[in-house]
Amino acid sequence: MKRKATPDWSPRFEHGFSQLVDWFFKLHEIAAKAEEKLTHLRSLYEPYVTGVARNLQLTLPPWLRSEKRKDNWQGGPWDQAIQARGLGGIRTKEPVEQVPEMEEHF
Repeated sequence: MKRKATPDWSPRFEHGFSQLVDWFFKLHEIAAKAEEKLTHLRSLYEPYVTGVARNLQLTLPPWLRSEKRKDNWQGGPWDQAIQARGLGGIRTKEPVEQVPEMEEHF
């Protein structure tokens, strides 16, 4: 009995792989166009913003943060309670401290 040189799934794999490569290149083109458009939009408003800030003697914040920080909605007491409750359901070797019941907000 003669065996096939390639398995039956090989053509489907090649087709799927070629689609992924095509999508990657399309995504790369879209990202390049988006970056170009954002650069153009920034060039339209940044001179005005810097002029107004200079006249009002304000310091503009940097475009991106230098250090990673939680947003205000990520670190509140409710978020900590939800995380603690969620972790309470996970079995660990060490006992998990039980979260006291919180009264309803509304």
